Amino acid sequence: MKKHLALVALILAAACTPSWQPEGEERLVVEGWIDAGGFPIVMVTTSVPTSTEYQNIDNQKNHLARHAKITVSDGENSVILTGMDNKKYFPPYIYTTADMRGVAGKAYTLKVELSGMTATARTTLPSAVALDSLWCVPSPDDRGKYNIKASFRDPEGSDDYYRLFVKVAGKDSSYVASYMGCHKDSNLGRPAELSIMRGLSVNNQSSWEWNPASFEKGEEVKVRFCTMDAESYSFWDSYDRVVSLSAVALFPSSYNPAYNVTGGIGYWCGYGASKYTIRVGE
Repeated sequence: MKKHLALVALILAAACTPSWQPEGEERLVVEGWIDAGGFPIVMVTTSVPTSTEYQNIDNQKNHLARHAKITVSDGENSVILTGMDNKKYFPPYIYTTADMRGVAGKAYTLKVELSGMTATARTTLPSAVALDSLWCVPSPDDRGKYNIKASFRDPEGSDDYYRLFVKVAGKDSSYVASYMGCHKDSNLGRPAELSIMRGLSVNNQSSWEWNPASFEKGEEVKVRFCTMDAESYSFWDSYDRVVSLSAVALFPSSYNPAYNVTGGIGYWCGYGASKYTIRVGE
């Protein structure tokens, strides 16, 4: 899903910390999620600790954790995830299992153990909310291109939080966090209308283009519309803030996202997800 841009940038930026900063320790970097009806997926790396000594971070595989012990529990059952290569993601190594599927209404705990380090997190998995419509309109900024819009009815009587992910066929190998695609219902109208934008893929920076709101005619765009809990919203809202405040998208500002992982940095999110496909301009 390549939702890890802020985390990658934080790791890279650590090597540029001025020498007057105190030296730091290596930390676990965790990126994980579980969908309703889907299997858990977790990626684990280690951070580049701040140091007064020169550090070469070109060889990223040195920070890829291939031998972590990762446990997911739903309060009744616990499973240990299996690590495997998967080039759809970056880093291209994930931990998952076919022995547990996400169930709406349940809470899921995550425990990551590696080389004496331990990171934990907890998330709840809300029910999915469906989009009512998904359509294209000519872009007012890019002639010949299109913007994608969506509308839905937010459930009344509760505080609800949403995250958009997109996957452009031929450009994104997995779902990418849509630019400024994090929303809470108190900021939305009734019915709610959203603009769906591209995401920035580490493996394919060209997918961002110059205007993330613009799509080419004929492109096949898959949209993943997710509900999430308040803690997951805090992470994604702060992530959007980091990216939007950055002069260069791959190197966010010094503002730290609101990670929900204890003992490390990163996120563990439960999603109620509904998926759609739209052919741009058709």
